[in-house]
Amino acid sequence: MADSSVEQSTAAPFPSWLGDFSQGFGLYARGMGFGQYGQMRLMGAQYAAEQSRQNAQAVAGAGEAAAFTQMQRTQYIAGHAQAVAAGTGGGGSDPTVVNQIARLNAEGAYRSAVDIYGAQSKARELGMQASAELYSGQEAQRQGQLGQSAANVAALNTVLKGGVSLFDRFGKGGPGGNTGSGWGDIGETQ
Repeated sequence: MADSSVEQSTAAPFPSWLGDFSQGFGLYARGMGFGQYGQMRLMGAQYAAEQSRQNAQAVAGAGEAAAFTQMQRTQYIAGHAQAVAAGTGGGGSDPTVVNQIARLNAEGAYRSAVDIYGAQSKARELGMQASAELYSGQEAQRQGQLGQSAANVAALNTVLKGGVSLFDRFGKGGPGGNTGSGWGDIGETQ
């Protein structure tokens, strides 16, 4: 029974080391995939971050435009109120009219400030989102590089294991080999 196990191990010497080499190259390809995936995630995150930054600028611009429009409306309403007061014979400089116009201007300024603050707040939020997306992409790239490095080390280990197996099999007096150092006649004198 011991002889049959020896026959089984010597009957197929190639699948062991050939499998190791094949597995090693497969691990190397897997590592390349990790690296490429991380790089693609980074590129996607950079694109998303740039879109968020552009959206932030658009929101800030829209807020400023809304504030400007609000101030124009306020000036129109205040001017109309003063004209109506003057047209009815009450006088545009009457303290009641002046107080009402001041309240209208204050309300307009407040609404304008609210528009600007809301736009700036949304722009800040989009800027933070852009930073988070970029960080996420950089982290994915780093994880891809780590995965690639680990797979490359595993690939090298597997290929070296196959080389050692092959050397053990054929380099040290195995089938058809010599009993010397495993390097044959190289460097030996007769």
